[in-house]
Amino acid sequence: NGMVFTYACALTRRGDISKQSLIVKIVENGDRTRFRLLLGSGSSSKCVEPETQPRQGDERIVRVLSDCTDSGVWRWSYDALLEWSGGGCLASLNGQDRTVLAPCDKKNDDQIVEVGVATTELNETKIFPIDMELWKERMDRTRQEEMKLAKVEVDKVLNEIAEYNRTGAFEKDTGTRRAVVFYVDKGSGFLAYLTWWMFTWKKIGLDAEEEAFDIILLTHPKSINKLPKECRKIDDKFDPEAAGPGQCLFKELLPISERDHKYDNYLNSQECLFNNASNFLKSYKIVIRADLDTFPTPRMVGYWPKDVICNRNAGTTHYRKNIEDAIIETAAAAGIEHQHWHNTDSAWMGPSLRIITLSKLTTYLARFTRVHMFGPGTLCRCATCTELPRECEWGQGIYAGTLLLYAQEIAMNKMWSQREYDEQTYAILDGSCTEEKISVCTPALLHARHNSEPFSKFAFLRGDYSDYDLGSLDITNVRDFAVFMAVSSAGQGKRGEVALQKYKEKENGKELSDLCKNT
Repeated sequence: NGMVFTYACALTRRGDISKQSLIVKIVENGDRTRFRLLLGSGSSSKCVEPETQPRQGDERIVRVLSDCTDSGVWRWSYDALLEWSGGGCLASLNGQDRTVLAPCDKKNDDQIVEVGVATTELNETKIFPIDMELWKERMDRTRQEEMKLAKVEVDKVLNEIAEYNRTGAFEKDTGTRRAVVFYVDKGSGFLAYLTWWMFTWKKIGLDAEEEAFDIILLTHPKSINKLPKECRKIDDKFDPEAAGPGQCLFKELLPISERDHKYDNYLNSQECLFNNASNFLKSYKIVIRADLDTFPTPRMVGYWPKDVICNRNAGTTHYRKNIEDAIIETAAAAGIEHQHWHNTDSAWMGPSLRIITLSKLTTYLARFTRVHMFGPGTLCRCATCTELPRECEWGQGIYAGTLLLYAQEIAMNKMWSQREYDEQTYAILDGSCTEEKISVCTPALLHARHNSEPFSKFAFLRGDYSDYDLGSLDITNVRDFAVFMAVSSAGQGKRGEVALQKYKEKENGKELSDLCKNT
């Protein structure tokens, strides 16, 4: 249908190159700033223009047209924006997605358009900026401007932390309850995880009154009607310190990724902890920030840590010096002294104000880290790069896909103490779901990763476990526990009652809620 999509550069096959190469055709003699964009050459060339009328809202899709119209021309600005004379700038909606006209914003990466020339030497095609010196100047200027803005946000949080330390706010004992906090985004992908979380929460007795453990769901407006019916809306009368059994509670919140393009989807589960909509979290005693694809274990029953708990053996840096040096350098640029505490994981648990502050610092550090490590003109966005350099691939060097974990690590290096770090010798949070030799009384929270062996969340979602023989499981180890809880929560598998009977016999009739007491 002629829409222009963003796509990976194709430089190896001539046919692909021709589909992605545009010709710049000047429209007025003597004015080289106004031009048309043509796809193809000669009589077969087509014009790249926005629609004359928006289809929905103010969105005007950019298309390849058989003939050029008289509605406008393009202009490439000093800030590398491709401006349409009729108003607006070319913007991408996502990787492998449509391009549209949007209000011009030089601070929006989705609107930056670089013009280059493809050259071929010795059968190798490369793209170079049309002016390397101007490209370098523009990259440096753009990066420095964004770092300055991001640093202002980081400094605000660092000042808050200094004030909390000065007044002793972090040491004050508040609240009487615990809460795990999730962000529920739009779509339905969250349902399977939330279902197994709530099933496990009940099965191990974590919802009992004496446990005072709530599930808090900050929820995208479009997902409210998809939540389990038992989840109750948080209103102005909600009292986080009221006694009673655990509850599933929700509150509507449009995510930061939709309010500010500088923050991606991964930060929604961080920002929701300190947004004004979640101020009530400060009245909890203990808060857990975690991903939804996790499981609480019987170890969580009766667990009220006074410290910030975090797994420090995540392997995020692959123990490579080049990655760790880059994180330390970014921390220093943000005004934080890195203590060489690397490989911190994604889940945190501890006193509410410290966890909330960690999430706040992480959110703004993520913006800063993004531009400092991966901004314009940096190693992973070089002048001739059409794909990731080897130094920016997973396991070889800094990797944009783990940017959030880098930011979390820097935040932990600001907020943790040496004693807390030293005492985290094994994974209490973000424990493995694949080990049959690890007891469920070792970690308090399991994390389903991207593995293919049991327990695999991907195999579960595909329905591969629908006929699983649950009677073969020993639910006192983390692998079998995760399989049992996930499969049972979906009403799948067979002989689940046998698994529970085996457990009872092995543990002399002990309830799951009592399994890990005194361990």
